[in-house]
Amino acid sequence: MQIKLPYPFSTLVRFFSILSLDVLNPDCLYAKTRVYRSVYFFSIGPAILTAANFVVYLFRQLAPGDWTPNELKRQHTFVFLVGTFVALPSVLRVQFSALDCMPIGKGKSYLREDTSVDCTTGSYKSFRTLDVFLILGYASIPVIWFWLLWRQRKTFAALDGSSKSDKTTIMQFKHLSFLFEPYKTTFYAFEVFETYRRVIFIGVLPLLTQNSPRRAAIGVVMSVCSLAFYREFEPFSRRANNLLVYVAQYTILVTFLTGWAIDSDVGKHVDPLFFGVLLLITNVVIVVLACYMGGKRLIREEYKDRRRAEWRKMLTTQEVKLVGKVMGESHTTGETIEMNPTLAARMGNSEKTWKVLRQILLRPTDVVIESHLGVGAFGDVFKANCLGQPVAVKKMKTINEENLRMFRAEVLLHATLRHPNIVAFVGACWSQNMVALVLELLPKGSMTKLLTEKGLVWDNPLLRLVTDCARGMTYLHSREYTDEVTEATHKCVLHRDLKPDNVLVTNYIGAKIADFGTSRAMDS
Repeated sequence: MQIKLPYPFSTLVRFFSILSLDVLNPDCLYAKTRVYRSVYFFSIGPAILTAANFVVYLFRQLAPGDWTPNELKRQHTFVFLVGTFVALPSVLRVQFSALDCMPIGKGKSYLREDTSVDCTTGSYKSFRTLDVFLILGYASIPVIWFWLLWRQRKTFAALDGSSKSDKTTIMQFKHLSFLFEPYKTTFYAFEVFETYRRVIFIGVLPLLTQNSPRRAAIGVVMSVCSLAFYREFEPFSRRANNLLVYVAQYTILVTFLTGWAIDSDVGKHVDPLFFGVLLLITNVVIVVLACYMGGKRLIREEYKDRRRAEWRKMLTTQEVKLVGKVMGESHTTGETIEMNPTLAARMGNSEKTWKVLRQILLRPTDVVIESHLGVGAFGDVFKANCLGQPVAVKKMKTINEENLRMFRAEVLLHATLRHPNIVAFVGACWSQNMVALVLELLPKGSMTKLLTEKGLVWDNPLLRLVTDCARGMTYLHSREYTDEVTEATHKCVLHRDLKPDNVLVTNYIGAKIADFGTSRAMDS
């Protein structure tokens, strides 16, 4: 819209114009610079930087270094993508503005950005042809983004859409993360659509019509369509981002409506200061909201980092020695765990037991703690990621010989249990980092929480839950188990602590028995 922005909104626009890279425009440096030079400057500058990035890439390929070819390629691809992501809207805005001619009677038309340029001359027509080719070149860059993202579509489909917890997989295309990470995995290429939407607003819309009220009307329609789309699909993975973009669409809508009012008869009867204050308030609201949400997220992340540091608190030297003594290890650190069969035999562990312990042992680096779920008798319970699989980690809080022996007994027993109504055993960790059980993750929690909900009936799901518990207990009572010390075979496993707190609920409202810390094997 070609209208004079009312005060004080005009001051805000000038202040934020630096975000559109207007400060780099040659017009800011040389007052007599024609629009041609602006287009050339904005078009050639990013191309030169891209070429320099490619030359550096070739040089680093030939020079010795401790990087792999794939890592080197990802680094320079990231530089190219970030550069184009930042520069593209501003470059296309300048290029499109060089096509915006306004007619002034008798077949004459002049460039709106620079009225010294006659749009009917041959020199301008030649420039316009070149400008169109430049626009097509830069407008094709998001297609490159889409191609790079589309190649990874199968990987995106395999990721957890809500948390993207598979960090090992994501690291393989970290150079693309800023394009897809804010969005849900089903909208992995949404940034391409969003870029073209911005280009249509700032570049294409001014060319659709010379009539300002019509431009405003088209802008209102586009804003309403964007508003409806964001409202229905919520493409961002974070709820706060969806709220923020939703409010932003309202701000754009109000801006176009206000521009239409200023350029119509309504503006003749209303003080421009009113429109200026209205635009200022609506735009400041979105800026303040963005700063508030960003600051809140930063504080939350810092809090999580402090909590993670507490969760990863190392064992003392005395505790490490005690762990090594009970578990039969000669060396225990955060990275290296060596199990000694001779030492294990002296501790009463049979060769079979020693082999079982060695097979189920996980390195601390294999388990990445993500969030705190709760506290139990054993210690803290965390949601974690183990080699790409979401798991629950029960970390021992108090390290003493009695607890470690109970831990070893539970590990050896739970490792032998395989049943649909028994919580699956993934592995165990005992090192300088932590002593913990790694189990199947059941996000719905214990049956105690479920039983507090209203509307539960006996037919469904209570009967199913009771049946699942009975099946699990029947399996335990018929399970043979070999004692680690006497090597005697027992034909019955007693849970000895069955209660709603120790029964976990699946996503399909089924039951799985957990917590075998007090279980014992007995003769039937």
